[in-house]
Amino acid sequence: MNIKTEKYRLAITIITCHLVLLGLVVLLLIVDALLMEEFTPLLTLLAPVTAVYSGTVFRYISNLIRSNEGIDRAVPNESTQLAKQLVIGHFSAMLFLLSAKFIFNWIEYTTMTVLMTLLETSFGVYMGMVVNAIFESKNS
Repeated sequence: MNIKTEKYRLAITIITCHLVLLGLVVLLLIVDALLMEEFTPLLTLLAPVTAVYSGTVFRYISNLIRSNEGIDRAVPNESTQLAKQLVIGHFSAMLFLLSAKFIFNWIEYTTMTVLMTLLETSFGVYMGMVVNAIFESKNS
């Protein structure tokens, strides 16, 4: 068993489970199964734990990227592939929220801003760590 691969799989599982959980809460809000008054306290409970797990996983991914510095970049490794998927997922979520409000009118403006704030504060910082690890120069 390769420990690095097992850690990577666990990292993917942690991120996936928390995104599914948060996605379900957001979906319940969009379909009016949750009121904004219920949604906010629920996020207050879920956000800190998600932030701790996510922070650890994103730090692990950043370290993986840094440890692969000398490897030939012509062949993408699993950590840079994951980083690419996370960047696409982050911006896709932002695009979804904007579309949900301004194209389909599924959610209220305040709901959209709360969700965008949650997305940006929880994943924006961590995505910054990963992007920094990718583009960071050892000479700086």
